[in-house]
Amino acid sequence: MDIAVDLGAAALQAPAEAHTAGRGGEWAAPHAIPVPADRDALAEAIRRILEGKHAPPFPAPSPPPDDRFVFSAEDGSNGRELWVTDGTAEGTSLVRDINPGAGDAFPFSFPGSFGALGDGRALFGADDGSGGGVELWITDGTGAGTRLVEDLTTGPFGGDPRSFLPLGDGRALFAAGDAAFGRSLWVSDGTAEGTRLVSPQTNGRSYIESDFGLLREGEALVGSFDAGSYVVLRTDGTEAGTRSIKDFGSAEFSPFGLYPLGDGRLLFRAEEAGSGAGAELWISDGTEAGTRLVKDLNPGEGASFPAAYHALGDGRALFGAFGGTAANGLWITDGTEAGTAFLADVRPVLGPGGVAGAFADLGDGRALFLGSDTANGTELWVTNGTAAGTRLVEDINPGRDSGAFGIAPLGAGRVLLIGFDGATGIEPWISDGTAEGTRLLKDVRPGTGPGSSSDAGGLAPFANGARALFGANDGFHGREVWITDGTGDGTRLVEDLRPGAEGSAPGQFVSLGAGDGGRGGMHWHWFDPFG
Repeated sequence: MDIAVDLGAAALQAPAEAHTAGRGGEWAAPHAIPVPADRDALAEAIRRILEGKHAPPFPAPSPPPDDRFVFSAEDGSNGRELWVTDGTAEGTSLVRDINPGAGDAFPFSFPGSFGALGDGRALFGADDGSGGGVELWITDGTGAGTRLVEDLTTGPFGGDPRSFLPLGDGRALFAAGDAAFGRSLWVSDGTAEGTRLVSPQTNGRSYIESDFGLLREGEALVGSFDAGSYVVLRTDGTEAGTRSIKDFGSAEFSPFGLYPLGDGRLLFRAEEAGSGAGAELWISDGTEAGTRLVKDLNPGEGASFPAAYHALGDGRALFGAFGGTAANGLWITDGTEAGTAFLADVRPVLGPGGVAGAFADLGDGRALFLGSDTANGTELWVTNGTAAGTRLVEDINPGRDSGAFGIAPLGAGRVLLIGFDGATGIEPWISDGTAEGTRLLKDVRPGTGPGSSSDAGGLAPFANGARALFGANDGFHGREVWITDGTGDGTRLVEDLRPGAEGSAPGQFVSLGAGDGGRGGMHWHWFDPFG
């Protein structure tokens, strides 16, 4: 018998199968159960354990305090407001009715623009209905911890803060409007005193391109437009510590897609006026000398438009680019011209909204990605960073029509994706990187043909990678919050926030404990077009 009882101890140990059979099947470690002092009660407790009924009366362990997500949703009576979930019905609730009554807290920026600070708090823009428009707020996932930080600008539209980039030191950069300087760069630590305009421009209106990349803790690179020129700024969040490191002049295309390699360098797309090259791959280490063109992938004035970057963790990154007639598709770079090479004629495709990730690591040196070619549409591909190791995993929707639309890591060598096989509709799928291991996870909205799609999307993996949230419509509850552990039985509705067929249409899920490498809490799912 796998039960040890020590009458002098404070707890008894349940069988291994009981450990993982708690509420929602979410226990991953043995659960210490308090031993009743009364012997009759103890005997009853042992009997319940033997019958697998140890909970209740013994409570299931609560998720870690930072294993929660905030998101926007509409319950039919409070407008679109701020909600929180830990993946359980009990842990899902309205955080605060910011715009009281039927008013929307997120009128412009649906599904809501958030920036997780990595310490259990997140910054976001919201409208409280007082006439000041969308301004800067902060939340820790509780009503008491959700408050207005600062009224950035006067007027009915407010500052409308967006594009948050955590600096890793309790602060975040963001873009917001200002009556004097236009849309500019701001910084905040979540307090009014620590919220300020970073670099007021004195030589004309400044428009921050809302493209930021983390250089190292406390420092970032920022794409900006000022006085007719595109520039890249280096900033530590102070006016004194903000300076231009590269002026690209009045080029046609702005610096875009600042992506950290994790070693103090960032890749990005840029065009330098008068250089003779189009929008090509650049790299920067935050210095003027270290900001340079990596390679003119599409020689001459043609543009390669590099995008959809994915760091491999060894100083190299995968990306997509148009490299001329014979090299359109997947590339790899180590940041040098010699170390930049074409891999395969398949183009990585960003997930929903254009900023959700195109790649997800399997944890064994390979990455799955959404790849598009002329023969198969957008489908699931795998690569190990070599041409020989890049191949189609499965043509989920046979033929030229696309069958893969979103992707996120799920841990244990698995990847969650949004797939469409042409029959069951857009549903959650799972893959281990093999054709045999790529399958429909659950037909959330059963049936075939029109009206049989759950339109699953908005993938948001938990920090431990064992579970993920997503939005879906099962045909009965409308679009609501769902969760999966990578099994059919473990894929379920979390809570019906808005009873009826209309659904609550949950928006962007942002982890309050996110440590996301400086991607501003975007967590693979910045925008869900099915929301």
